[in-house]
Amino acid sequence: MGGQRIAGELKRDVSRASHGVDGMKFLRFDNWSTGLLVPETNKVLDLGRSLGPFRKINAAAADRISGALPEGADGSWVAMIDNWDGVRDSVSALLSALSSPNSKLVTKDLADITLQAPMVAKDSRSFLSAGNIAKHTAQGFKVILGIQQVAKDVHDDVTKPKQQGEPPWGFSVHPELIVGPDATVAPPSSVKKFDYEGEVCAVVGSRGRDIPSEKVRIWGFCALNDWSIRDPVLGIGPRISRGVLSYNLMKNFDTCTSIGPWLVVDEPFDLYNLSVKTRVNGNIRQDWNTSDMIYSFHETAAFLSHYLTMKPGDMIASGTGPGCAIESGVENGLWLRPGDQVEVEVEGAGILRNTVGAF
Repeated sequence: MGGQRIAGELKRDVSRASHGVDGMKFLRFDNWSTGLLVPETNKVLDLGRSLGPFRKINAAAADRISGALPEGADGSWVAMIDNWDGVRDSVSALLSALSSPNSKLVTKDLADITLQAPMVAKDSRSFLSAGNIAKHTAQGFKVILGIQQVAKDVHDDVTKPKQQGEPPWGFSVHPELIVGPDATVAPPSSVKKFDYEGEVCAVVGSRGRDIPSEKVRIWGFCALNDWSIRDPVLGIGPRISRGVLSYNLMKNFDTCTSIGPWLVVDEPFDLYNLSVKTRVNGNIRQDWNTSDMIYSFHETAAFLSHYLTMKPGDMIASGTGPGCAIESGVENGLWLRPGDQVEVEVEGAGILRNTVGAF
């Protein structure tokens, strides 16, 4: 089952406000249902099936929640996030009601459910940063450009564009290609060099155009793995396509991105001081911190909002840190193979596990 191998990482999160409400972890399970991880347990509160019993305990709070979520709580969370200031306390009260005698709220064991990608909506947009952690980018350039040693000026070149006023850069991923925890991930059969990129995914809570970076609201965060086809940049095999799609298809293939296991909301974590570790078959490959980001989530969201209306549920990925297979050269033993188990652990957000399938 999808939840069976999820570790019980049940403490702390994004910037905790002064409202005093305990943080929470939202997840998707089974048939796109909404769940809340019950603190300090391996149980999930089925939000949709619990609203009826909860109404007998706190009718006003139940009405506020049901007014912000689709019937059955199996649809978009956008309205809930839009009205989060008015719904937050009600959701917290729902969790607290579990301790009430004979509450009849519905819970399930993590081991008995299938976790899915915790997307706010099935059409949520995702924007993944590229070249946003200097050490990884410089090491990658060394291999791609054939530089024998990463010189200081190469590292400086990576960070210079921001200092010169250049915007962040990256790519988008089609939402239907995103998978969740325990999903099997694989590139097309022709691929020779398949790589991992452990990252943090921030979920935007703001709506609007031309939002100043200091006004951007981040609603939650989770772990993300940006699975990468490296063949084209290494000059291996036929060209994928011409023009812009050459890069886009490297990052947009079935199962190209995984996220999860849940979204961490309103817990007292510093979004820009999160530890990120990636393990392959139990061995640590990446160990970095979001303090190393060149462009912040807020800056990237502000830039995007100049061109399109940002909305709750839009996802922005941090970019990845050093330790990817590409940084060790074309021929090395670090490239992913079928059967490999890959974990991305983000501080406070649990462990995202996936298995590499046949390719």
